[in-house]
Amino acid sequence: MTVSSDLYRSWRSEGSYFSDMLDCGDRYNRWVEIALEHVPPNILDEYKERLVYVSTADRDGCRLARKYCEEREVILVSERILPKKGVSLGDPDVRYFVFVILHETVHAIKRHQSPKFDSLSESDNISSGKRSGCPSTRVVQLLCGSSGKSLYATINNGRSKRRPSAKSRKDE
Repeated sequence: MTVSSDLYRSWRSEGSYFSDMLDCGDRYNRWVEIALEHVPPNILDEYKERLVYVSTADRDGCRLARKYCEEREVILVSERILPKKGVSLGDPDVRYFVFVILHETVHAIKRHQSPKFDSLSESDNISSGKRSGCPSTRVVQLLCGSSGKSLYATINNGRSKRRPSAKSRKDE
């Protein structure tokens, strides 16, 4: 197993696992790092070279490298949920961001299929249990164990308070 200090070394350190894993822009890579610090070392160690997090926050568009798609699970991070300037870890928007990163990380690790992109019918999706059989609370608990339960509780039960749409949010 990789030593924790190497495993969680900053994305700013060339050659670190996070530098190869995070592509959300200078301002947001650190936020994804913070979210991934909730992932136990044994799980992060196993998947450190199989995940990549991408956002177009600092660019107008991007083409995903074929290597990303062939060798890693690609997690696209919506600009809508990226933490705004000046917020802290206790902010509800930041807690929701952390939850989403962990939630999508579990989908990637479990290799859940997408109803839209894997051509699943509604009945296939339900019967396979790939998404509907793994509610939000359980998804985070699968990844973080009991600490996931307290994290989930701080996010207003995940589904009860969804983030406002991009139109209703104030710009920075």
